[in-house]
Formats: sequence, C-alpha cells, structure tokens
Amino acid sequence: MFYTFYLSSNIPFDELKRIISESISNDEIIENSEKRYEISSDGFNLRTREGSDGVKFRSEDYGINFRFEFWFDIYSYHTDWARELMGFIGRIMHRLDGDCLLESNGEIPILLKRDNVVIVDDKKLAGIEKFPFHALNLDYKEEDIKINR
Repeated sequence: MFYTFYLSSNIPFDELKRIISESISNDEIIENSEKRYEISSDGFNLRTREGSDGVKFRSEDYGINFRFEFWFDIYSYHTDWARELMGFIGRIMHRLDGDCLLESNGEIPILLKRDNVVIVDDKKLAGIEKFPFHALNLDYKEEDIKINR
C-alpha cells in the first residue's frame, strides 16, 4: 500500500528536507541527494523529490501547479500507520503554504487543500473505520474530491 502527497510550495528543496526531518520522529535518513530525499519512520518509508511525471499529471488534473512529490510506502504491520501519516501531513501543512493533494494508491484522492480550504474524502477507501483525519490538527470539511478536467 502506498500514498502520494503533492505540494505546491515555493520553498527550496534543501529547506523542505530539513522540515521533513524535523516533522518525523524515530526517523532514519536513507538518501539525501540534490534530487531526492528518502527517510524511514515507524509507520512508513518516504521518498521526496522535486518534479516528476506524477507532479505534472496531478497539476494538469487539478489545475494546481504542484512542485513536490512525497511517496509513502506504508508499513501496514505498524498498527498506527494511518495516524502517523496524517500527523506528519498535518505538520507539513502547518509549516508550509501552498495547495496540496493526498492520494491513496496513486489514484484515490482523500485530501485536497486549495485556497486554504482543506477537504477530506475517505468514502472511496475500503476501510471499515473512518480515516484519522483528526490527526492533521487542522480544520477540514468532508466533501467529495473531484478532478477538474
């Protein structure tokens, strides 16, 4: 299982890497290069990069100029991975301006921030329980997320 998070912030990549490291507890840096930053935590492995085909396609789909892609490989054996993921996303959203999108398995949008309004939608997920959006520690609305094509 994986999640992708797209961010439209104008922050330099080196500054983003610092913020990512400060926002994850129990982290281990796997790769730190000019083009890629990979870090592992208790609940997931995260690869971040500036630009990608995914960034380009999601920018077109949503009419938002995304710049960064965060790819989360989830450790499903970690029982609290969803809360850890939402807490991390919330900390990033608190610290950085810009629109963003979170997708489950690269195709199901579950969070969209546009013009400072956060919309969440977990109805398309196969889970029995509600996704722990409260761990974002942000105000949000529950609505359908639609592509702007």
